[in-house]
Amino acid sequence: MTESKTFSGLNIWDGTGIAQADAITVTGTKITWIGDKADAPKDSQQINCDGLSAIPGLIDAHVHLELNPDESKPPLRTEEHVVPLMAERAQKMAKAGITTARDLGGGAWYELSLRDAIHRGEVTGPRLVCSGQPITCPQGRGIVTSGEEKPLIWMKRKPSSRDRSITTSI
Repeated sequence: MTESKTFSGLNIWDGTGIAQADAITVTGTKITWIGDKADAPKDSQQINCDGLSAIPGLIDAHVHLELNPDESKPPLRTEEHVVPLMAERAQKMAKAGITTARDLGGGAWYELSLRDAIHRGEVTGPRLVCSGQPITCPQGRGIVTSGEEKPLIWMKRKPSSRDRSITTSI
């Protein structure tokens, strides 16, 4: 059976203001109860958090875990040595309260492997929603992570001036 922990004495912010409750019970990885400390489940481990605040998980809607935030220029090619650095960045995000992040792609698909490792519990990090490789126009912004784009859709009829092709770096 999974152990329950009750964190009490909290200021609980629910996204609109401070909630009337002051305690949260967590069983495994799920919040199973929120309420007044006096009514907390008696069979859970009690942890005093007087003066601390609890907030909903934060979401970062635009990240590129493959990119080094300390470098101003993106690399021409993503090398495998970045994988442990990506895991380190994911762990820092989780420690900062980010519980979900949307990774908008890199050049080598490493974010998908990291997402799966986090899901399996092998790496600490936020839930990752990954877009995969960026889709861009020829010479567009995605060229820095993926190289020259190749046509994905070819026209089967004579093109007109209104036609556009979709390009990708897959």
